Amino acid sequence: MLGTVPEVRIMIPPKGMVQLWAWIQCTDDRSWWACVGWTAPYDDSLVLCTGYVSPENMRKRHDVDYTGVPRLHQS
Repeated sequence: MLGTVPEVRIMIPPKGMVQLWAWIQCTDDRSWWACVGWTAPYDDSLVLCTGYVSPENMRKRHDVDYTGVPRLHQS
């Protein structure tokens, strides 16, 4: 059963609350990046957008449990 996808605040565009889908480990320097998703208006619809954000550009919410966020390692 899937739980609720937690939210984080990102400090770079699109700035604001986004969903944290997973942590991805970079193969070059072994750093962790957040895979995030959000919706944006387009014409009369909403478009699903995704991106990667470094931890320095995001803020966790104090009232959210992040222990269930997957950590993906590249081999």
